Amino acid sequence: ITTIFWTLALLAATDKLNHLHIDTDGVTPGMKFFQTHGQTTRLKNFHTFCCPVYILDHRLQLAGGAGPPKWDPRARLGIYVGHSPSHAGSVALVLNPKTGHVSPQFHVIFR
Repeated sequence: ITTIFWTLALLAATDKLNHLHIDTDGVTPGMKFFQTHGQTTRLKNFHTFCCPVYILDHRLQLAGGAGPPKWDPRARLGIYVGHSPSHAGSVALVLNPKTGHVSPQFHVIFR
């Protein structure tokens, strides 16, 4: 990973600060901004920046698809670089280390 990803690291840090920093009244900056009083943050959606993830093979993600051949790997390795701003909170942005492409991924396991 090179310094080109410092912007993604900054976005991930900002996202965590806005959702997880709780003041003495038990209110986060996001709760103040949206004027809500309930728990809106799902802690299981926050992960360490650059942690390894396993992405399910795209052929297995399709409903009713045949899938890969029996002895082919069913997952590939990626690197978590934050949440997708255009999708649900559970959708991760993942860096493919072979191609250098960052894409949103739905079916991932964090390690």
